[in-house]
Amino acid sequence: MILRYLTLAEYPSKLANRLQTMKMSEAFSRDSDFQLFVKKAPQNCTDIFGAYGIGCEIDIQRIGSLVGRIAWPKSLFFAFVYGKIINKEKEAIFYIRDVLLAFFLVFIAPGFRERFVFELHSLGKFPHFMYSRVFREARGIVSTNNGKKEELVSRYKISEEKIFVAPNGFDPVLFADVEPRENVRRKLGFKDAEKVVLYAGSTQAWKGIDMIKKLAKEFSDVTFVIVGGDSSSRDGNVISIQAQEHKIIPSYLCAADLLIAPYDLSDKRVARLFSPIKVIEYMASGTPMIATDAPSIREFVGEGGALLVSPYSYNAFHDALSFALENDGKMRQNASRSLERSKQYSWNARAESIVSFIKSKS
Repeated sequence: MILRYLTLAEYPSKLANRLQTMKMSEAFSRDSDFQLFVKKAPQNCTDIFGAYGIGCEIDIQRIGSLVGRIAWPKSLFFAFVYGKIINKEKEAIFYIRDVLLAFFLVFIAPGFRERFVFELHSLGKFPHFMYSRVFREARGIVSTNNGKKEELVSRYKISEEKIFVAPNGFDPVLFADVEPRENVRRKLGFKDAEKVVLYAGSTQAWKGIDMIKKLAKEFSDVTFVIVGGDSSSRDGNVISIQAQEHKIIPSYLCAADLLIAPYDLSDKRVARLFSPIKVIEYMASGTPMIATDAPSIREFVGEGGALLVSPYSYNAFHDALSFALENDGKMRQNASRSLERSKQYSWNARAESIVSFIKSKS
């Protein structure tokens, strides 16, 4: 199968969706005649492949940054560029996750219609009519969780047969390469007897960074580590570590005693629709975790895979953290369940299932 992934991505980048795009491109490369189209990337991507832990060459096509200097809507101008490419690709299936780009291509490139598969990551960012037109024209829709599938069916009247649910994934190779826990802790500067509660990811307000810092004031004998900020610093028992190359993150996850993901999901719709890569990687580390209770998270971890906290409040997380620190055996049983469950979420398995879905729609 000839598969072309059309994006407006620029590399290098710190955005989590760029990681997802690159890891899926690596996996697709193993199962199809594949090319990844990006707005911008170095001619030599060795450093980028290394940072993401990419184990094979990805055929990357750069469409240039000249159009990017044009005023909004940039997606419209890029659609004209992609339209010329699409006209030359008579047999290809086009894979895309950018709503605006897909919307414009539906009108600009007749060869795009009914020959593209749309991967859905968010709803509500753009007007309803844009989503509706993209969904209606797509050959198939890949949803990252069941919450989005339910909304596609109920709100957009899309047939269930047109939708394939494929949660985000992780790279087992990166975790298999992690050194023994004692060695990793020593290299990262954690003491043997030190209790380490760790968060890894971006530091937007809704990710719960303030909650972590508030908990740290109460649990003064615990070291709280936040990996993913703009700079490194230490404030009492809170260690902030600037964003690291993705291939290094598994070492941090495996070195911790407890992982935390205190998402502020006061928006119930967001809680049902988002699909965090972080939680799957937490699971794959085999380290106990506590996280905000949300349908989209419960869908991943299953029954008894993590300590899920509800409602989102300081008192609830305080009690959960106290329980986790005092019941290490119970928490490690949960972590073992999560580790086993995570095996179904590899990027390769995800790509294989999506390719099978696409072929079934041919």
